[in-house]
Amino acid sequence: TYTIEIDPNGGLFNGVDVPYKALVLYNTKIDLSDVYREYFDFKYWTYNEEIQYMENTIAVVEDIRLEAVWKEHPTYALTINPNGGLYENESTFEVRLHEGEKYELKDPVRTSYLFVAWNENEDEGYLKDDVVTMGKKDIEVSAEWIREEDIVAKIPESNRYYQTIQRALVEVKDGQTVVVLKDVDESFTNEKKVKL
Repeated sequence: TYTIEIDPNGGLFNGVDVPYKALVLYNTKIDLSDVYREYFDFKYWTYNEEIQYMENTIAVVEDIRLEAVWKEHPTYALTINPNGGLYENESTFEVRLHEGEKYELKDPVRTSYLFVAWNENEDEGYLKDDVVTMGKKDIEVSAEWIREEDIVAKIPESNRYYQTIQRALVEVKDGQTVVVLKDVDESFTNEKKVKL
């Protein structure tokens, strides 16, 4: 009998993330096709730490150790600008993500200010659900704040979109009308008018 060890090296082999080890008979064929690692492409196996092996099956004719070699997909920078506050106790914070990878933002902190929302790349508007999905380019999000002393009425924080009403309440003059939009994309559909 011969020993075969197959190390997925951070990935999965046959759905398992730990090395596969077995004692097999001479010329036993092993299927190598089920190998996977998220955000990586499989390149080849190293055969006993020397040879590059690229076939989908292997016949065991000696003791063999295979280890997967991977190529990582490109990563892109998500820069988090707390805009005068702190995020994870930092004045700026960066994380690198793969295309399609999601990152859930936490609320930043800033003394005497109330956090309103995250703004993506300045001109792309507020993020929904505080989740960034990485594309094929770097992304920057900036915190939007309102001074606590300027808040006339607090709307429950469970629905952050309606905190934009606070800005209107600060700026509105007696007798003016505030337009409240139900549509979070601010497409000016389904608008309701609220008389103060």
